[in-house]
Amino acid sequence: MLKTVYIEYVLIDNFIMNFLILRLAAEICGKIKKHKRIALSSAMGAAYAAVAFIPGFGFLYILPVKIAVSAVMAAVAFGWGGIRHFTAGFAAFIGVTFVFGGAALGLAYALDGSVQNGVIYFDGTSYRALVISGIVSIVLVAAIRRAAREAKAKGGYMYPLKLVYGGKSIFLESYLDTGNMLCETVSNLPVIIAEYDRIKRVLPHWMGKSMFDDSFNQRTAKTLGIFEKKLYLLPYAALGKKGIMLGIKPDLLEIYMEGSWRKVEAVLGITRYPLQGGMEALLNPKLIDRAIKV
Repeated sequence: MLKTVYIEYVLIDNFIMNFLILRLAAEICGKIKKHKRIALSSAMGAAYAAVAFIPGFGFLYILPVKIAVSAVMAAVAFGWGGIRHFTAGFAAFIGVTFVFGGAALGLAYALDGSVQNGVIYFDGTSYRALVISGIVSIVLVAAIRRAAREAKAKGGYMYPLKLVYGGKSIFLESYLDTGNMLCETVSNLPVIIAEYDRIKRVLPHWMGKSMFDDSFNQRTAKTLGIFEKKLYLLPYAALGKKGIMLGIKPDLLEIYMEGSWRKVEAVLGITRYPLQGGMEALLNPKLIDRAIKV
């Protein structure tokens, strides 16, 4: 049986649902919610859904194409930022999509709708379907947001971090580590700890990985001219182990929290070893209280 499809309804419905899904996915995985990027990605997804209805474009329904389109939408909405950054955003997007898809499928069966090629149809113009769909969407949004907040509260909190050094910038997924109470001894500035491999593209070429070894000491510092280059030596003690960490003072540090970018002043301590749990940076809790809204 042939179905009458109004293209404007397809575009509007898909744009709204894509925007909601991407917005929730960003919140779940702690991504920066850039509404222009999310809107652009939502529009791309809506256009894809509309074109799929055109005769001769049925191949757009096959799984590899759907996965590819979803990957592009995630990249547009959240940016690339490396394989880890992309994978987290893509996984959250797919997860939320499945939740919404399951709810829509249940709604279709409850309201005598039908499913063809992964598309849900309702016979006629059912205002009851629209109202119930809206209610279900609101409930899902509230439930997912609450679950995301609870998950973050249990294991600490993730904050997007913008770092500018030597005219180059980088974004990191930083973790509020209550065990990181390290401060620079002279200025008493809190220290953010980051893995060398995560930030090396903003560092000058002479600052190689070998500089961040455990054998680093005052004599090595003088040999390399560390003090003349305005770098910092950060004594630390962790798990019974003592050492000296090399640090830099970024030109700009901003943390994204409570819906806005906030400027902070800190020293960035650099380690050559991977941080626990695959974290990109560990924040000092003192930074949260000192953050200044931009």
